[in-house]
Amino acid sequence: MGRLPICEVRPREAELWLKQLRLSGKSRAHLKNLLSRLYDYAMFVEEIPVGRNPMELVQIKGVSRRTREIRILTWEEFSRLQRELEEPFCTMAIVAACCALRVSEFLALKWDDVVWLGRRLRVERAIVMQHLGNCKTIGSQKNLPFSRRSARYSTGLARAIGFHQF
Repeated sequence: MGRLPICEVRPREAELWLKQLRLSGKSRAHLKNLLSRLYDYAMFVEEIPVGRNPMELVQIKGVSRRTREIRILTWEEFSRLQRELEEPFCTMAIVAACCALRVSEFLALKWDDVVWLGRRLRVERAIVMQHLGNCKTIGSQKNLPFSRRSARYSTGLARAIGFHQF
């Protein structure tokens, strides 16, 4: 497969090749997309006749399926974790857990995202591999109600790190 000119790659062969790769569904879908783009480019530069891209026929199963099971801490495990953490990390863990935030979303929070009087938390961005960007999904961008308990913990955290603008 790797040494064929793009015009000789057939959809069924590509599908079988992608299926046998020991990669996640998402990675296989990225490779299918790359093959599709190569076909598009070959048509663009008139190496092959313009027509339907044969890679549109290739099916990749398991693209949206998780490869690992989600790990949810029990109350006892979270309590044990809390006891191990020092401030301000203990309070940060509590706020993140109370708001059901991904680590990337929590790390991207700014104090301006906390609406103290309205008790709301605006989740608008995420940090992944030290790069600030959008949340993982549209549904992740949210305006969360902030419970009194979460507000109390956040106020304590703000004081602990010297933030006094509320």
